[in-house]
Amino acid sequence: EYLASRVVTQRLGGRDTIPTSMDWSEKGVTVTGLAGKTALVTGSTRGIGRVTAEQLVEAGVNVVVHGRHQADVERTVDELRRDGIMVLGFSADLGRHEDAHALAERVLSAVPQLDILVNNAGASTQEPFWEVSDASWEAQTNVNYRSPFILAQHAARHMRDRGIAGRIVNTSTVGAHVCHARTLVYDSAKAAVEAMTRNMAWELGPDGITVNCV
Repeated sequence: EYLASRVVTQRLGGRDTIPTSMDWSEKGVTVTGLAGKTALVTGSTRGIGRVTAEQLVEAGVNVVVHGRHQADVERTVDELRRDGIMVLGFSADLGRHEDAHALAERVLSAVPQLDILVNNAGASTQEPFWEVSDASWEAQTNVNYRSPFILAQHAARHMRDRGIAGRIVNTSTVGAHVCHARTLVYDSAKAAVEAMTRNMAWELGPDGITVNCV
């Protein structure tokens, strides 16, 4: 398959964290059969997204980097560049659904074709149930649920119209199944992403597009 389905974490300071850089080959994870493909990885200036982008570039994949801040995007693009590999970058605030549409349009205008979408970007505001505002609810659900849907819709339409056997990968959290303290909105949005993934997989499968959630 297009992406390894294992996620490697390190236990540091009592919390599960993802290092900003990792040689996954040491963990028994390899990414093969991807050379020449093109992928958009959201939230790829740090953490899981950055590691995913690194591994895709090492596998010969052309990568579109995304982050909220342009300076971070430009730095990551410079650090990921390899001979013969196209690395582009765009900034967008996925807490705004308008920015999600704009990001998709900019990416699809900049690349010959898009084969892989990794909806990795996420955001969580820790706050008790009683203090969740409309603005906080909207921002978190946009980043974690609505924007992944918007990007997937643009990408899937592009893939279907061009006969591309595309891959869409969404990301979730253990909090979709158990409680995290003070993260009701984030956990709820990720549970919605899992339901969305199942439905997308069923609908897009006949067009040769697979959808998974990790």
